[in-house]
Amino acid sequence: MTTGVGFHTDFTGAENIRASLMYNGLPGAEVETAFQDIVDFCELGDFLHQPVKTYSLGMRTRLQFATATAIKPDILIVDEVLGAGDAYFSTKSMVRMQALAQSGCTLLLVSHAMSQILAFCDRVLWIDEGRIRKDGPARSVVGEYEVFMRAVSVSRLGSAAADQASSAAGDAFRLAKAAGVNDDDGPGALEATLVDGKSVFRWPSEPGVKLESIDIVCDGKVVTQFRERSTIEFRAQLRCDSNRDIACRYQITLFTLDSKRVTRIRSETDRFQAKFGALRDLSMKLDPCLLGPGKYYVSFAILVEDERDIGVPQDRYDLVARFLDFEVFSTLDYRETVLFFHEAEWRIGDVAVATKPQFVAQTEAAT
Repeated sequence: MTTGVGFHTDFTGAENIRASLMYNGLPGAEVETAFQDIVDFCELGDFLHQPVKTYSLGMRTRLQFATATAIKPDILIVDEVLGAGDAYFSTKSMVRMQALAQSGCTLLLVSHAMSQILAFCDRVLWIDEGRIRKDGPARSVVGEYEVFMRAVSVSRLGSAAADQASSAAGDAFRLAKAAGVNDDDGPGALEATLVDGKSVFRWPSEPGVKLESIDIVCDGKVVTQFRERSTIEFRAQLRCDSNRDIACRYQITLFTLDSKRVTRIRSETDRFQAKFGALRDLSMKLDPCLLGPGKYYVSFAILVEDERDIGVPQDRYDLVARFLDFEVFSTLDYRETVLFFHEAEWRIGDVAVATKPQFVAQTEAAT
């Protein structure tokens, strides 16, 4: 089923709901149940008795999405529908989409919203003017798409304006060759490889210093899995690719596999004289790591320190995205669902007690 198919703007919302249910062959006994589900979900009230042509885009989106997802279709085609409407309805729609995906429904999502694609899709087709540019796992294709868009934006607009432009597709594909950006060299053409062999997506950046290798170390060993509340260390090696004075800050951002940003950790300013080819070691310790059980990945950035001190980095020496997958596991016999264990101080009467995250976890297990 495709959202919005069969809707007539001269009919009321209620008339369009019933017509859509009939078009899709829903048995008569199930029509009223589905109708009420749609009414409750879209929350349009008395507007359901007004012609759809009087609706705003957000109201129409609510109605069409609720109708398309009420009958548990075998195949659902969604075209950017989650980008319309307010934050409340977008969140409500995301929950409904997740339930559909888990029920076995095949979802075809047409979108430029990378976060939605990563949240719902296993496989991605990157299409331009009817031609498939890339076909592969979601994170791989999204990573290449983001690098391509950034490269085009930098080539056409310069780095100062690129961050605002890189998120909009516009004419990027048609501008690519004019900008000197080519993605026609086959799968993986926009990927990079670190010295340690890790395949990454490296965004265009100015000369200065670049990431060469990075690992996660726990108990003296390089790991991809570790127990919750372990002490871990990110150990990296950098290489200078220019001769210049450097003032930079290092940033590690941790994501869940569906691209939710869990935390961002940024260093103090590092100032040094870069010499081309020179190596520089870097480490960042989490003692302990407070992430909950689950699977995560990393993005690593070297940010140019802005002397204006406006709080937002204006450029970067490096950005390596969507790599270094790792897993945090629990030794308890239940599956914890939190992303982050936060330390806290409770005050009960006149007594203040500092509470460590493991006590919170045990309390939650007991309840």
